[in-house]
Amino acid sequence: MKGPSLVRGDVSWASWGRYCGSVFFRKRNLLPHDFQKGLTDLIIYLILPCNILHSFFTDQGKHILSRGRETWIVALLTQIACYIFARTALSRISEERRSVMQYGTICSNAGFIGTPIVQGLYGAEGLLLSAVYLIPPRVIMWSLGLSFFMRQKKHGEKYWKKALLHPCVIAVFLGMIAMMRNIHLYPFVEKSIAALASCNTGMSMFLIGMILSELKWRDFADPMILLYTFIRLITIPTVVFVACRLFGVSELVTRISVILAAMPAGGTTVILSEKYKNNVAFASGCVTVSTVMSLPSLLIWGIILR
Repeated sequence: MKGPSLVRGDVSWASWGRYCGSVFFRKRNLLPHDFQKGLTDLIIYLILPCNILHSFFTDQGKHILSRGRETWIVALLTQIACYIFARTALSRISEERRSVMQYGTICSNAGFIGTPIVQGLYGAEGLLLSAVYLIPPRVIMWSLGLSFFMRQKKHGEKYWKKALLHPCVIAVFLGMIAMMRNIHLYPFVEKSIAALASCNTGMSMFLIGMILSELKWRDFADPMILLYTFIRLITIPTVVFVACRLFGVSELVTRISVILAAMPAGGTTVILSEKYKNNVAFASGCVTVSTVMSLPSLLIWGIILR
């Protein structure tokens, strides 16, 4: 496992290098604010849809659907429970923060951080099951999740139409159809999609770095950010762990489900906050603090699940 671990480590350091580089360029005013807006649109409307499509173009699609039924059910029920919790328990939070906390509750960084961790812990089978687990979150985060940012009064009753016609939502459903029917595009098309998809992590980290460069340290000393971090890293995985034990879910599926449920906030939370003029500072704080705190929390979960 040393080889793959080293590769994953190199990718992580490269991503953080882009993040630090964007902070430096923004602090030096070498990148205008218009560049930030353009980069946001590029990620939302092109790179993210390609990343989603690429994740579904796999030759193992049929095996995933047949062998991962239990994992899929756990992931779906987890997402439904998180959505209900976000809609009810977080509904009384001030409007400028509500959308961020609600979206962050159903959207984690399981795809970027969780998948390599699961692969390192449980090998190829773990990687296969993690791909299954990520299907419900991808569907919900780009449908019901997106509606959290698009429900302002000015959108009225049309926000559902806008949410369903969002490029990322369309990519999810096209990807699911392609996977279930084992559809493949022309090689040059799939290679183009894969090339754009590979830009997702680096470009997202670059954008997040630009956004965070404008924040102050006091923005992170927010009780609501700490509350969100507790919900994301402790409450959600604890509920998943207890439920899996009560309903007799298999050991491997339980471990994978808990690890992926214990991931920090996804960087998409910041990107969508920037796109829809939400509280970007609060969203950035949630992503940063939960990511930092996930290091010790994942270690603890690893000990519990051992």
